[in-house]
Amino acid sequence: MAIIMTNLIYKTYSKLFSYPDKELIDLLLSGAISELFKILNPNDSNFNKIDKWSKSFNNKHDLLEELQVEYTRLFINTFPTLPAPMYKSFYDDNELFGRSVGELLDTYEQYGFEVSEEENELPDNLALLLEFVYRLDEEKISEEKQCDFIEKFILSWTPKLEIKINENTELDFYKVLITSLNNFIKEDVNQSKVKLERA
Repeated sequence: MAIIMTNLIYKTYSKLFSYPDKELIDLLLSGAISELFKILNPNDSNFNKIDKWSKSFNNKHDLLEELQVEYTRLFINTFPTLPAPMYKSFYDDNELFGRSVGELLDTYEQYGFEVSEEENELPDNLALLLEFVYRLDEEKISEEKQCDFIEKFILSWTPKLEIKINENTELDFYKVLITSLNNFIKEDVNQSKVKLERA
């Protein structure tokens, strides 16, 4: 996890799982994201699909609107139930901002990580968790502690999120992202553990 490229991947996933904005659209249309993932996994053609799909829109506004509508429907508010909540506590505690958030907040505080009020997001949102991993690596926190955090606070529930996304969207965009994220994180943790065992 100490590799700069890996650090950048966590930061990129955090951006991809945040509410879509103009910056994300620019990154998608420039091909920067697909290029990054080609370096990470040249055999994965899924990001080529996202690249082609993104560029099939007539203009940036239409692409942004399509992603914002689907993001809102899947992750923010759909009546009567939210199809794919992006919060750890939903899967651990069957409620938003459940008891498991307390331990997460303690961990954030331990490393001086504060969730900005401007984020307007719960602390166990996936994008924030990924941002925190990026910050841990940036602060040179040990790989062992990074692995522990990822296993406890991300990998413990994102496979369930993957199922919910796959069941509730026709849009390949978020299906590709969550599958890619889970595969990447598992591989990253496994490689780090092997490295730690050899040390």
